[in-house]
Amino acid sequence: MASSFLTSWLPQSLAAPSSEGCKSADKADAEGGADKGAQQPAAAPPSQQGELSKGKELAVAVPERVAPADGQAAASAGASAAAAAPEPPSPKAYTAAASPAGRRAAGEEEATRPKGRPAKQRVRHRKVREGVTVFKGHPSFSIAQNLKLGIAYATGRAGARTTRQGPLQAKDLKAVYTQHFPREGSATTPAHSTSAFQFKDHAPLAFRHLREHFGIDEQEYVVAICGEGSLRELGTPGKSGAVFYLTEDARFIIKTVSKKESKFLRRMLPNYYAHVLSSDQTLLPHFYGLVRITTALGRNIRLVVMNNLRPEDLPVHEKFDLKGSTLGRYATAAEKRSTNVTLKDLDWRHQLAVPSDVLTPLRRQFAADVAFLREMRIMDYSLLAMLHFPA
Repeated sequence: MASSFLTSWLPQSLAAPSSEGCKSADKADAEGGADKGAQQPAAAPPSQQGELSKGKELAVAVPERVAPADGQAAASAGASAAAAAPEPPSPKAYTAAASPAGRRAAGEEEATRPKGRPAKQRVRHRKVREGVTVFKGHPSFSIAQNLKLGIAYATGRAGARTTRQGPLQAKDLKAVYTQHFPREGSATTPAHSTSAFQFKDHAPLAFRHLREHFGIDEQEYVVAICGEGSLRELGTPGKSGAVFYLTEDARFIIKTVSKKESKFLRRMLPNYYAHVLSSDQTLLPHFYGLVRITTALGRNIRLVVMNNLRPEDLPVHEKFDLKGSTLGRYATAAEKRSTNVTLKDLDWRHQLAVPSDVLTPLRRQFAADVAFLREMRIMDYSLLAMLHFPA
């Protein structure tokens, strides 16, 4: 049974989505080698010493265990050789056994490991972060820097001018503010290392109200996007060719949108604003901002800031894109070989036990969100469901 079930309606036009160790013989060969070593005279002939110096192996009694490190294996081999035969071990084993690291590793191992038990290999797990960090020299570095400068300036400007109380006016939902950022800076903008650019912020006061409604602290929002942390580029997981950027704290996703998508979002903003304020538990994407960056070469890059549904502290074992249709709604064999595959309707094989106090409001919210999408004449949308299974 899944312990977590995260869902969201996603309109497709705006959706986010060992080194080699020492060779050991078997038990019979090891015991035979030990007996032969015990019968050898106290001093090896010069001919044998010459052979040892040339690197030939010395048969010694090696305990049946897997050494956790090369230094420890060589140290144990050297110690066994010294006990089995009085002649000196091979130069390689002697060097490893005589080194401080080898003595320390062998001593710690023998002190902590019960006799007769194999040594345990410790596996250190590290958190694998999603995406590629946008560092200096990355193709998206200039865009990331422009986005940080623009959002930091726009949020500060909107906060300084937020003096009016009460509901928004119609002009607030259509307002557009444009700011030029020269490279050398100006009286209102800082100097920066990238080329000059223009930043356009759509309906800043409306999106500020939406962020407050969704419980987003303004300072945390600015620090997450505009702070010292680098953005991570997620690539183009969908068919639209859009590029996704993830903030350092993984709370926000920034997605590139087309001119058509940007116009559509601006047109539906009044209805979206009214629907969200009346539906606290909406499963629609949470839009936090809509901006446009115009580079020095005249290229327009439109971006929308949204919430990130994928949890960072909980692994997602299966992810589904559900449309309520069966025509071609299955992941191909090639897609299923990917660890980041998004399954579809015909791949669903689960029965979820949802408590009634959760299921009833969930169904009610489904109906309200679908009614809104129908009102906006949006028909290409799906439900994103992410499942986590307990160990």
